Amino acid sequence: MFGEMLKKLRKERKMTQSQLAELFGYSHVAVVKWENGTREPDFNTLIKLSDYFGVSIDYMITGKNKESEEKTDKDKYLKEIIKIFNAIGTEDRAYCLGFIVGVLQKRGIDVQAILENKE
Repeated sequence: MFGEMLKKLRKERKMTQSQLAELFGYSHVAVVKWENGTREPDFNTLIKLSDYFGVSIDYMITGKNKESEEKTDKDKYLKEIIKIFNAIGTEDRAYCLGFIVGVLQKRGIDVQAILENKE
C-alpha cells in the first residue's frame, strides 16, 4: 500500500521518480523499489515524505486517514445543510434550527457552549 500511495502523491505533484529521489537524497532506483513494494524507506524518511506531501504517516502506509474521512463527512453534511437552508425561507430556517437545537439538547449537548465557541 505504501508504494501505491507514494506513487499517487508523487504523480499528483507531477514529479518524476528521479525528482523525488533527488529531493530526498536517494537514488532513482530507491524510489522505484519503494513504489513497487520491494523496499521501504526508513522511519525518518517516511516522516519527511509525509511532511512533504502534507499527509499523515497513517495515510502514507494505509491510504486511510481518519481525520480526513471525518472532515470529508463533515464537509458533505455541511454542504447539504447549506443547500437546504438556501432553498427555504427564513421562517423555515428558524424552525429547522430550533429542531436541531432541541435534538442536541435532548442528547445532553450544551448548544450554548457550541454557539459561543468562536473558532
